[in-house]
Amino acid sequence: MFYEDDVRLLVNIFAEFLSIVESDNLTEEQYTITPDFEVIDEKYGSLLDSLFMLEPNDFLYRLSGLVTEIKKLPIYERPCAAYVCSLWLDQHLSYQSEEDKVSLYPICPINQAKPVVVYSLNSNCEETGIWINPKLKIHQTVDEITGEPRSSMVNRSAFMGINSDLHNVSYTKWDGKRIKNVIVPESALKDKEGRFLKIAFAPMTSERNLIDKENVEIVYKGRPASAVNLKLNKDFSFFSKRLVADWTWAARKGADIIFMPEMLGTLESCGRDKAQIDWVHEAARLLDEEEVDLPAITVLPSCWDDHSNSVTIVSGRGNVLGIQEKHVPYKNRDNRIEALRENVEKEITIIHIPNVHRMAVLICSEYLMDNTDNWSDLLCRSLGITLILVPSFSPGEQAFYKSLSRYREYGVSVVWGNCCGAVREDNMGIGGCCIAELNIEEFFGDICRCSHSCKNVDSCIFMQSIARKLTLAKLLRHDDEHQLVHILNGQER
Repeated sequence: MFYEDDVRLLVNIFAEFLSIVESDNLTEEQYTITPDFEVIDEKYGSLLDSLFMLEPNDFLYRLSGLVTEIKKLPIYERPCAAYVCSLWLDQHLSYQSEEDKVSLYPICPINQAKPVVVYSLNSNCEETGIWINPKLKIHQTVDEITGEPRSSMVNRSAFMGINSDLHNVSYTKWDGKRIKNVIVPESALKDKEGRFLKIAFAPMTSERNLIDKENVEIVYKGRPASAVNLKLNKDFSFFSKRLVADWTWAARKGADIIFMPEMLGTLESCGRDKAQIDWVHEAARLLDEEEVDLPAITVLPSCWDDHSNSVTIVSGRGNVLGIQEKHVPYKNRDNRIEALRENVEKEITIIHIPNVHRMAVLICSEYLMDNTDNWSDLLCRSLGITLILVPSFSPGEQAFYKSLSRYREYGVSVVWGNCCGAVREDNMGIGGCCIAELNIEEFFGDICRCSHSCKNVDSCIFMQSIARKLTLAKLLRHDDEHQLVHILNGQER
């Protein structure tokens, strides 16, 4: 039996193998076309099979010795041997108790009753340059021709390193970015039949001139930079009634995930140094009296405070699951950047919902910065994200229109939401979605029923239903497998 220390040591050894693989930076094809690859595959596969028959302590001792032996191999054989060992280890991991597999439960205790938070599964990130994350199964597609289920995943050819071949873990190169993995049980979703994931967005207000700006100078990337400091000029009392009403109606209408715009958060919706958001907890208590199932995840409006712009992610009862900082500042027309503090150690929160999605949050302009900040390399090509939420507060929406499908090639769906009060133009999109596997793009403004005015509006949410089982087809659109609606004062279009 493998205990916690044994499992951690095993994953640390796994990281050493991955470090050898990464040092040669080959593709899967380059491994498999290497002369004698089949011989190497057979040799190390058979060796590991025999070692696995030993007691855990002996197996781990011999496995650690194998790392040392492989490091001494000729340059053409070394990466292939490490590649074979990495795949073998991945195939012998599980998150449950399974015969002939090592359960990761002692270091990643997935719980069907409540969310679980884990960082790297290995503890030797600095030594190996490898950060190993859990990789849980996601939603399925059904092959249109054969009818057989297939795992939905990022395009295999898009993965970095050997992530495309790993089924139970993923890894990133350790460069100072910490990955916080929040695992939310599938049982927290409302549709117990597993048909849809429902995502709600609440624009919150059509009020304009909500943000005060102050020109300042900061140090950015080691150099002086012209910047703009931001401050929300309204307090919690201005937003609280709508916040609670929007959250409550989204819950009543079956939302699994709710998110809100950038910039409209106050300290009452910021989870820094808090275990719970009180107003969400109280709203959840009132819904208990109605016997309404609570949302699994709420992404609260981002709070700009002390040179930090972050969203707080909470459970249905308001328990803080994570805080996602905005790491990339926007640049305005006056050549000033958002006066964000540069964090030496960046933390990226990933939400795993087993058998459904892996989700990340990119705040506003950060989503547009893939060309310079390579978010797709980290989120899509390494971590296998399948869903991105983009809360924004943007006066111009054209860049978001054009970028809505930017992650489609990776098999990633995007839901973007903006605040009505932020947009300059009368023709507002307010947000939209790109459902990758269905070849669909839609905009909230196309179905808006309130003329983008909150006059006489007590609650306003847009709800996107995404099918959790999709038919895989090359050209066909499956309009019956999704639905976008506008819910105004609790009434659905």
